Amino acid sequence: MPKKLSSDKVLFGVVIILVLFGIGMVYSASAAIALELFHSSYYFLIRQIVSMVIGLLLMLLLLNTDYRIFKKPFIVYPLLALSTGMLAYLAVVSPSVGFNRWLRWGTISFQPSELAKLCLVIFLAFYLDRYREKLNDGYQTILPILAVVGTFAILILRQPDLGTVIFIVLIAVVMMFVAGVNWKYLGGIFLSASFLFYWLIVRDHYRWKRLLAFINPWKDPLGYGFQPIQSLIAIATGEVTGLGAGQSKQKLFYLPAPHTDFIYSVIGEELGLIGASVVVVAFGILMARGIRAAVKAPDQFGTFLAAGLTLMIIFQALTNISVALTLLPTKGLPLPFISYGGSALMVSLMAVGILLNISQYSS
Repeated sequence: MPKKLSSDKVLFGVVIILVLFGIGMVYSASAAIALELFHSSYYFLIRQIVSMVIGLLLMLLLLNTDYRIFKKPFIVYPLLALSTGMLAYLAVVSPSVGFNRWLRWGTISFQPSELAKLCLVIFLAFYLDRYREKLNDGYQTILPILAVVGTFAILILRQPDLGTVIFIVLIAVVMMFVAGVNWKYLGGIFLSASFLFYWLIVRDHYRWKRLLAFINPWKDPLGYGFQPIQSLIAIATGEVTGLGAGQSKQKLFYLPAPHTDFIYSVIGEELGLIGASVVVVAFGILMARGIRAAVKAPDQFGTFLAAGLTLMIIFQALTNISVALTLLPTKGLPLPFISYGGSALMVSLMAVGILLNISQYSS
């Protein structure tokens, strides 16, 4: 059995800094909206702090739980069933007009697709490790993985949330690549998914308009181009040093979702290029430490799991930042640890807890 060492203090420190920074940015970005909607500028702040406390407790619990517990089928399959069940409930039992991405109990809500990302990574690490001698067996390995990913994709599309579907497919393909799956399978999956996503975008007026707005937002500045234009204005206004903490103008009902999808734009406006760059560097450090944990893990399962968890966090961060900079079409993915959203924050901290545990066994 590998010797247990101390967990990665650099990874832990970076995550704590990002979380605390996120608390401050959530308050800055949401105070005006919270006052307008809920008559209290602290509404989103208080909820985020509660989510942070729960998330940190879960992170500490998983930090002290041997990651190899997720190699056990009696743990993995119930987690998979739980995620599938919650997604199915939203899609089948509790459908509604428009967006339906949250389970709600009074004032409490939870987004099952966030947990589904974590459960999918755990399942893929478990399955790729268990069948590592038959990775290129189309029937025994590839098809079961595609069946699970496809089920998640179909259920999440019902919400509808194409951005998350693209995200989970990308995670699955990269994890299969890390595990050593043959290029012919990966290429086939990638091409098939690309054609499917193109069809889903072209046939949907809303998605197609968003794509056109990404190509030329100024063609419809008050419609589909409004979000990317307001984001660019916020970032450009911040220049190098920013307007100062709490001084953003775009968050005052100009920039849509300033405390969630476009919180990076508020960071750019208030803290400038310097502050925005520091955030990117912090995620870069997190990525480096996650890769280190994966490379130095004592077994293949630990490598697959650490790689998947790191990809899950970093891909989401890159997507959110790229959307704010109009390098990608608008997607509703939060910035990990920073954006408002209890489900995303708690799941991200759970992922870090597992990463930290893996790092304890890294040689």
